[in-house]
Amino acid sequence: MSKRYLGIDIGGTNTRVVQLDGLEKQDLEPDIFPTPQNLAELCAVLIPYYRNMDLAGIGVSVAGVVLPNASQISNAANLSFLNGVRVSDIFSETSVKIHLDNDARCFLRAELAWGKAIGKDNIIGIVFGTGIGAAVWRNGEFVVGDDGIAAEFGHAIHFDGMEWEKLARNEFFAKGTAVDAYA
Repeated sequence: MSKRYLGIDIGGTNTRVVQLDGLEKQDLEPDIFPTPQNLAELCAVLIPYYRNMDLAGIGVSVAGVVLPNASQISNAANLSFLNGVRVSDIFSETSVKIHLDNDARCFLRAELAWGKAIGKDNIIGIVFGTGIGAAVWRNGEFVVGDDGIAAEFGHAIHFDGMEWEKLARNEFFAKGTAVDAYA
């Protein structure tokens, strides 16, 4: 059986794809390309990475809410064409096992396995990209919630009615003045 895996990060701006030899830590450079803006284009651009490949599995992270144990994207605020999409809809031309999760949990899972969080029982991971995501690892397991959004605070409303993601974008564009204005 193959020990090759495919890792895919579908982000709000860019998608990254990497091929792994086994599941140990590896220093690899991913293929990076702009995330397509519709499901048909996303499927088409990913097919060459897995069609006719001898893979043990595919891991997919997505910038959005993933329903626990459902292999379905519930809500991807910056990739609305993925709302309600099942991972089998994206990878229809393979029967290999596919694991789908939120990008922040995937980031924290990697840190727990190979990075600074090895051996930690309680840790929070925050990711900044097109949006803001977070993952919480408490007492040795992820805090997900029934609807998959337990740690998703990017679209939570700040005390003055602005979403955290919008506040962060203002901060990046204004080079530091947005947080000062709201402090």
